[in-house]
Amino acid sequence: MFEEICYGDFEKAADIPAGEFGLGDHMGRPDGIYFFSVMKDSIKHVAGTNHMIQTGKLQQDLARYLDPPQTLSDYVFGIDCYEELKKYYLHVEENRYGHCDWRGLCSLSDHKILMTRRLEYLSQKGYLAHGYRDLYYEKVEKKCLAARNLLVKEDVKGCKDFQGKKLCMLLDGVKEEEMGILSKVNGELEGYLDAHMDEYREYHMERDNDSCYG
Repeated sequence: MFEEICYGDFEKAADIPAGEFGLGDHMGRPDGIYFFSVMKDSIKHVAGTNHMIQTGKLQQDLARYLDPPQTLSDYVFGIDCYEELKKYYLHVEENRYGHCDWRGLCSLSDHKILMTRRLEYLSQKGYLAHGYRDLYYEKVEKKCLAARNLLVKEDVKGCKDFQGKKLCMLLDGVKEEEMGILSKVNGELEGYLDAHMDEYREYHMERDNDSCYG
C-alpha cells in the first residue's frame, strides 16, 4: 500500500501476462500495479514492456495540452488553465477578499515539476534530439514556483494589498515560455514518430483524422 519499492519491483508488477489481456480495462496482478486503458496496444504487447513510455500517446496529449478542446461548462483544459487562474486572481483583487485559494496554482506548479522530469527522461531515452530539461526548469518551473510563493505570501498577509496584476504578469511569462518550449518538444516527438512510421502508424492515422475534422 505505502511501501517504497525498487524499479525492479515496478517492472515485475507492470509485466501483465498475455493471458490477462481481455479481462477488461482494469487489469494487473494481485498485489501489483493496476493499469487503465491498455487494451489499445494489446496486439503489440510484448511481455516486460507495459511500463515503457507510450510515445505516440504522449505526443497526442502534448499537442492537446497546447491546443486544448473548447471549454465545457465549468471545465478548462491544458494551457487554458492559466487564463482561468488569472481571472480568479483579478476577481480577488477587485473584491478585496481576505483570502485567496492558492491550491490551483500549487497544482499548476506541481505539473511543471513533473514536466521537467519528463523532459529529462525523454532526452535520456533518445526521443528528443535536444535537451530541454534545464531550459524548462529555468524558464517555466522556477518562474511558476515564484508565482506560487508570491500568492502564498499574499494569502498569509490576509490579501490586504493583493498583487493580482503582478501575479497575472508572472503567469503570462510562464505561459509564453512553456508554449515556446513545449511546441518545440512536440515537433521533435512528431519527427520521432515519423521516423518510426511502422511502429506508430495508428497515431499518424488519428492525427490525419483530427486534421480532417479540426
